[in-house]
Amino acid sequence: MNKEIFLVSLGCSKNLVDSQNVLGNLSEHGFSLQTDETKAGIFMINTCGFIGPAREEGYAHIQDAIAWKQQYGGIIVVLGCMPQKDAKQLEIKFPDIDIISGFSGYVQLLESITTAQQGKKIRTVDTNQYAVPEAKNPTILTGGASAYLKLAEGCSKSCAFCTIPTIRGKQVSSDINTLVSQAKHLVNKGIKEIILIAQDPITYGRDLNDNINILDAINALEKIDNLDWLRLHYLFPEKMVKPIIQRMHGSEKLLPYVDIPLQHGHPEILKLMNRPPLGDIPEFLIEARQQNPDLILRTTFIVGFPGETEEHFQSLLNLVDKIRFDRVGVFGYSPEVGTPAEKLPNQVSEDIIQKRCNILMKRAAEISNELNANKVNTEQLIIIDKPSNNELSAIGRTMGQSPDVDGVTYVEGEDLETGDIIVADIIGHDDFNLYAEF
Repeated sequence: MNKEIFLVSLGCSKNLVDSQNVLGNLSEHGFSLQTDETKAGIFMINTCGFIGPAREEGYAHIQDAIAWKQQYGGIIVVLGCMPQKDAKQLEIKFPDIDIISGFSGYVQLLESITTAQQGKKIRTVDTNQYAVPEAKNPTILTGGASAYLKLAEGCSKSCAFCTIPTIRGKQVSSDINTLVSQAKHLVNKGIKEIILIAQDPITYGRDLNDNINILDAINALEKIDNLDWLRLHYLFPEKMVKPIIQRMHGSEKLLPYVDIPLQHGHPEILKLMNRPPLGDIPEFLIEARQQNPDLILRTTFIVGFPGETEEHFQSLLNLVDKIRFDRVGVFGYSPEVGTPAEKLPNQVSEDIIQKRCNILMKRAAEISNELNANKVNTEQLIIIDKPSNNELSAIGRTMGQSPDVDGVTYVEGEDLETGDIIVADIIGHDDFNLYAEF
């Protein structure tokens, strides 16, 4: 039996953590990761089913896997959100897939692979089970000096555009002792930065009935020796954001990095999205940056939500100009079957959505460029993800650059290794990246 796995992990960082746990659990039984698909016996795809383009990407990789199977004769394993959401459609569309498994099937994945290698098809989806088994020794896939730590599974919010609660279920938080244990394992593997993720970290612990919250988890994680940086992602804009941001000020480990997906700036559109009004959150963010000039503000917006008028869109542009985010992710609205937003009147045309996306992205890039320019001729702390050699600069990130979603910092300097945290001079910039000398 060829136990080498070629993995394609799609979608968000939470999905990547699932992939790491799957590989970690299988590695205890002799399986290993193989980066050359021609040498693998298993072609595994962990899918994202959040929006249409993500599913199309998944379909393309499944087609690649089918071509691989026809040539090399291994088995195809498709996991994650797409099977959880619609396993039957996958089976009809791609009958050559050997294993189609939602989250409940991860527990018996070893048995399923053994059965599939004997020529039998496996289909495992239980819509009442969402949690992915945690591995004692997860296979770290991030590369560089950082890794993700998942605080909770699922989401108990009910945003009108989102399918996550139906795919992943309601929020289930990990207890703090488990988080500390997982974090220590990552640090022992050489990880210097841990990025805390969940669909809704703000509400971490509310389902545990232990009177704990996200600040308690941060306090416990900050005590871990040899962990240098903690970074938070996906802060839902509610009142709990304020003490978290205040906690960042003066902390030695919790980075001054606020990833807060506002999704829109107009209260009428937010109401249609089934999200709360922003209230005084914009003013608080501006004041927080004034108090801590190192604070980085990142957000995402959905453009072209049903009912969005030119007036609503202009309100969104005004919000971006007012707060001046360091980073902005822009997504054109995409209707998802089964969501309340799919049935709303006044759907916006694709042409208008694309036009508004372009306008917003251009304005956001201009602001990002201006803010990056302000960093030139300053000293910045930089963590090295990729070491330098005789021909190439080292690649690192400042405290304001999160892996994959933000730019990087190219560092000219000698003897820089992965995990080094240095102070370097910023000598240049572009819209998204910085350039430094050490």
